[in-house]
Amino acid sequence: MFKVVSSYIGRKMRLLGLILFVLLSTIVICVDKNNFKRCDQSSFCRRCRKVQPGSSPYSLVSSTLKTFKSYITLDLKNNENGHEFILKLEAVKGDKFHVEIDEKQPLHPRYRVEDALKGLLEYDSLTVSDKNEERIVVNYGSNKAELYINPFKIDFFNSEKLVVSMNSKGKKLF
Repeated sequence: MFKVVSSYIGRKMRLLGLILFVLLSTIVICVDKNNFKRCDQSSFCRRCRKVQPGSSPYSLVSSTLKTFKSYITLDLKNNENGHEFILKLEAVKGDKFHVEIDEKQPLHPRYRVEDALKGLLEYDSLTVSDKNEERIVVNYGSNKAELYINPFKIDFFNSEKLVVSMNSKGKKLF
């Protein structure tokens, strides 16, 4: 008796699964692809996709390093077209770094979203512990950021363990 009921339920479940599959696949097929841009229709996407890994045109201008209590600033330069940016690295309470990159001479002021964060960021003090022609090392508690001059890259460490690397493949566009 149990085998008969079990096989009956199994057949019904397979039939229900087949019906659901057919219904859901028709919904997916019915999506109008003309409502979405393809990469070849977006100049931003084309520009990003043509960047080759390891060919970053950006480098830090180490002579522009300015150190403040809770942040540092440096100029970041596109070596291909001479366009300059300002990099700001801040120490945020809670063992975090905050990186901002803005144009040095923008055509229009950048829009800053203020409602995305709950309250204002609280900053802490940081120090520059090493500076040479290859990199700049910034310390904040047990955290460290290594800013590589050319090509531009930032490695973030926590207790000497690499946590994240920014622009490690050299594909970042500004």
